[in-house]
Amino acid sequence: MRIYVASHDQQLARDAAAALEDVGHQITSRWLMRKGFKPVEEHTDEERRVIAAEDCSDVLYAEALVLIQSEPPGPGGRLVEAGIAMGAGLQVYIIGKRENMLLWHPGILAFPDVETLKEHLMHRRESPLPKGWSA
Repeated sequence: MRIYVASHDQQLARDAAAALEDVGHQITSRWLMRKGFKPVEEHTDEERRVIAAEDCSDVLYAEALVLIQSEPPGPGGRLVEAGIAMGAGLQVYIIGKRENMLLWHPGILAFPDVETLKEHLMHRRESPLPKGWSA
């Protein structure tokens, strides 16, 4: 499955992506490949536009999105990326705490850790979108 990994913590996201790749999933998150991940204010306006468009494209190329929550919650576009995925009808999985009301949407599945998510993905059956979702 093609999976986009969203998180404000690049190392946590890289670790989760590696674990998912180990069991055959393809990661679409090009932001994980950038070295020296910089805060928004350290990019030029043109770089920001390119990166934003690339991230949106990577989400829409995926078949599912994994949202990695960590404590304390930090800045970043992970919730926007999750919203794009939800709007596109992609399956959204959360690892960690649901930090706001929209993350309780019935189509979003939450897991305590990446190992539990991997187990779920290995045993999931191919089925239509969750009840209440539309493509």
